[in-house]
Parts: sequence; structure tokens; C-alpha cells
Amino acid sequence: MRNVGTFELTGKVQNPQVMRRPLDLASSSDETKLMPETLGDYLPHHIYMSLWVDLTRAEIAAVFSSSGWSSRKCSWTDYEVELTDKAALVIESENPVLVHGPLDTASEMVPVIRKILDDFGIPYSFEAYDERDEIVTSVTKEELNARGGHSGSD
Repeated sequence: MRNVGTFELTGKVQNPQVMRRPLDLASSSDETKLMPETLGDYLPHHIYMSLWVDLTRAEIAAVFSSSGWSSRKCSWTDYEVELTDKAALVIESENPVLVHGPLDTASEMVPVIRKILDDFGIPYSFEAYDERDEIVTSVTKEELNARGGHSGSD
């Protein structure tokens, strides 16, 4: 749940359900504690990617969906893809397509994400951070160009 003015918004990433109800500011019991709004509020690591490809956000979401991820449109133009309790990525912008979001563990999820992009021939650069906001792995655009335009999994 999230406070928005004098209302609460509640929902789940997997099956979004938004409910509006007056916010009881006087209540402080355990039953009314605010819960994280999305899966991202639970996951400690983050990834920030640029996809160097001429695909739409919908097409990128379809790439992840074909690999077993759930997908939904999360705004007028952007998409969110999620792998159950492991990652929740937002796909936005174009030229380059920007992908970012929380991960359960970068060491486990970065290779999964890279394999999906490599299998579809989508060039990318990225940085992944741990729970202390320290970079744990990355591929720069310069490294991408040195590899002939394809990031490739190490």
C-alpha cells in the first residue's frame, strides 16, 4: 500500500488490483502497517540496462514473455516484465530502450537476463548493483562495441 494524499492504493504486481479507500491516519496497529507496493520493494539488487536495438517496448516485453516471464503494460507506453519473486523490470523509452528494476540476487538473475537477450540477438549494456548500492557486474557500451555489437554472456 502507498499513501497518496488522503487515499491508500493497494495492489500486487502479478495481478494488479487497485482499491481506493480513505486513509486512517490515527490507526497504528500491526494490521494497518503499510505494505510494499510492488515486488521491487522486497528485492535488494537492481539492474539498469540500455538495449541497443530497433524494437518497441511491446516487442521487448514479448521477448521476455516468450521466455516464461509475465508481462503487463504498466503505463500508457511502458511495460513491466516479472519472473516470480526473482525480478521485476520496467521497459521504457526507445533508442535506446531502457530496462531497469529490482532483482533477488544479481549473481543469479543477470545471467538469466543476458541469456534471454543473447538468444534473441539483442545488444545491450548494463550495470547491476547489490543491496549496498555497489556495482557487482557491468557491460559498457565500449565493451559492447569491442565485441562487435553483441554483448554475449561471459
